Amino acid sequence: MLTHVDPQACPKGLRSLVSPNPYELEPVRPLITFDLSKFRLMDSMDVVAGLGSRPVLVDLTPTEFEHLVRQLFETIGLKSVNTQPSQDEGVDAVAMNTDPVMKGLCIIQAKRSSKVVPFETVSALAGVVEHRRAAKGILVTT
Repeated sequence: MLTHVDPQACPKGLRSLVSPNPYELEPVRPLITFDLSKFRLMDSMDVVAGLGSRPVLVDLTPTEFEHLVRQLFETIGLKSVNTQPSQDEGVDAVAMNTDPVMKGLCIIQAKRSSKVVPFETVSALAGVVEHRRAAKGILVTT
């Protein structure tokens, strides 16, 4: 069956853009854009730069821990931003994955605690993920 397929006609049928020369790439419009207007965002701070080689995470302030968690998500390649600490509905950071297969908005909740995180915290995160229509929610704790 593939012998009947015209390889030059296929991209046009899929409304694809093909560069005439592979070394002269043309920019492509992103597949997905994220509306961050529903979050109260704040400026980022670099917490990693001030850490020693073996930091005690519970000694960080809650805000420092939240920024550290955001930096971890940035390190794995996700664009991430922190939200303002008050009235954040439990949303401490937001990470955006623009990969065409794994794309989506990720709500991040950071809990700096030496105790077990209660079930209510996890349940509340699930509710925020549903309310914000995010692809996933991740709870990060010490």
